[in-house]
Parts: sequence; structure tokens; C-alpha cells
Amino acid sequence: MSDSNKDLVVHHLTIETMTEEIKKDLYDFCVFAAQDDSRAVENWSVENWENNSSSLLHCLYKEKRFSEGRGIFSLLYDKQQLISISGVYRSDFDPQIFIGGVRAFTLADFRSRGMVERGSFPHGDHLFPAQMEWAKSQGGRAFLMTFNDHNFRLAQLILRLGSDQAAFLGVKVSDAARRFFEGFELYPKKLIIKSVPQRVLIKKIDPTFESAFKSLEVSE
Repeated sequence: MSDSNKDLVVHHLTIETMTEEIKKDLYDFCVFAAQDDSRAVENWSVENWENNSSSLLHCLYKEKRFSEGRGIFSLLYDKQQLISISGVYRSDFDPQIFIGGVRAFTLADFRSRGMVERGSFPHGDHLFPAQMEWAKSQGGRAFLMTFNDHNFRLAQLILRLGSDQAAFLGVKVSDAARRFFEGFELYPKKLIIKSVPQRVLIKKIDPTFESAFKSLEVSE
């Protein structure tokens, strides 16, 4: 599925529906992302990616995390340039729980105020809301977003946005983004997700959902 806004075009794909052109765009995107000192370089490295389980390319093509029925991968283009990506998949520990915002990344020139000129924000307006809707369509009862220590500030930003607090001076957050961010709660302990201790935000899709993450908790 896809949608557009002015020069922006979004594709929500599975591994099976990715074209060779999009695969090349993703490879080039990873090369650029790996040069960004503010992000976890191992997540974007294209060197020996077949044996690097942290690499996005490994998640895509070896692990097949975003294959048909398991997940989707979202790509935002500005005209012909891939500028932002993110994935969502059915969790390994509960088929009714989906994990979104996976490998979320926007090229530096298009972050924050760079997107104000275009009237929207890559993840909040275009990628995350669609991932939530897809999770709902797959019978999801809860939507999780995970964060390492180096990007926990993004979890704090989401909580501020969800509580209607200002996040960027002079920048209006759209109603669609606000609806997505509303309702997230921070789980009190780190959870082991994909063998990595992570901080987790949880949003109930089904209001009757009761979290059962005790077995995933990190002992502290």
C-alpha cells in the first residue's frame, strides 16, 4: 500500500514485494546512515551484513523480519530520494503483540525543522500511524516501541507528544501524529527483546489487554 502528500510518497512493503530498485535505495540509505555519528552505526553497516545480526540488511534479508504475514517495512521518499524508514513486525513472544518503529531513521537533512518546510514529519505523520493500522488489521492487541539507552530521549519525546506537551517550539504536530502518540506508557523495567535489554513503550490497541511481560524482564 502507498500514500502521497505533495512530493512525499510512502511505500509499506514486505520483503516479497520489494523491487530491486528499492533494495538498492535501501543499501545506499544504510551507507549514508552509517556515517551519522549520533546513531548506532552497527545497525546500518553494510560491511559483512550477512553475519551482523544488528544490521538492517541482515534483519531484512537473512532474518526476514518483515516478510509476508510477519511484518511490513515502510519507506518515505521525497521525490526520488529515500529519506526515512521504519518497520513493524509481529513479536516472537506473543502473536497479538506488534513491535513498531523498528530501525526508524531519517536522513539528517530531513529531520525536525527540515520537515517543517514540507508540512509534515516523516515518522509521526506518515510511517508510524500506518504501522499501527496494519497491526490492528492483523489482530494486534498491543503495540510496542523499543529503545536502547542511546535513543531513550525519543521515548521521552513520544510521551511528551502523547500528553499534548510542546516538543518543538513553533512547530505544530498534526492530529494524525497526536492520535498515534496518545496512550503510550513506559514499562517500568527493561525487557529482553531480540536478546537485547531495552526500554519499552506500550500502547493498548485492545483496552482489555493486560501485559504479561514478566518473563522478559531484566533482573536489576
